[in-house]
Amino acid sequence: YFFVLLGASGLLYSLGASGQQGEEGFRVVAFQTASLMTSTGLATADFALWAPGPLSVLIFVMLIGGCAGSAAGGAKAGRILLVGRFLYREMTRVIHPRAVIPIRMGIQTVSERVMRAVLTVVLLYIGGYFVLGIILVLCGLPWLEGFSAALSSLGNIGPALGSLGPMANFAGLENLPKSLLIFAMWAGRLEILTILALLHPDILRHLSWRDGSK
Repeated sequence: YFFVLLGASGLLYSLGASGQQGEEGFRVVAFQTASLMTSTGLATADFALWAPGPLSVLIFVMLIGGCAGSAAGGAKAGRILLVGRFLYREMTRVIHPRAVIPIRMGIQTVSERVMRAVLTVVLLYIGGYFVLGIILVLCGLPWLEGFSAALSSLGNIGPALGSLGPMANFAGLENLPKSLLIFAMWAGRLEILTILALLHPDILRHLSWRDGSK
């Protein structure tokens, strides 16, 4: 996690994202990177005005989110790491079909059940980003604002990009996109899989207000 933060900050600095040099320039990009990765929501510079190259780096760190087990938002770095190891294992199995290759996190072996749950959560987050982003664009938001707002809200990051950047807010949005973003923030905060499980037909079928038992 630290090396991702350090690497992203170094890349932003090399791209001249902040327009400043030396220690101050690195401190500016490092703060924005740390704030977005940890979903703190603070900013000391209007990174919405940065060039497309630096913005793509910021979107990358927003996708990662916080550490597993933390109160930060996003899909979480631990899950992203496990998905990467799962994909590497599957590519290796193409070459060695009979190989037994366990997935490990530290010294512990990750079971297939846990791996399946991790894949489900990560896919739901990524799918949620794209589906919500497309809906927001259809509601009239420019593509940069729409997709970054979806990423920010579902990941509970705080600021988005463009006119919804760190020196602005979401107050000027119309009721429909604002309501969708509110729901996305709620779902992302409680973990999206939990919300979808509550909406499962088997759960709804046994609610008291549906079966009239109470």
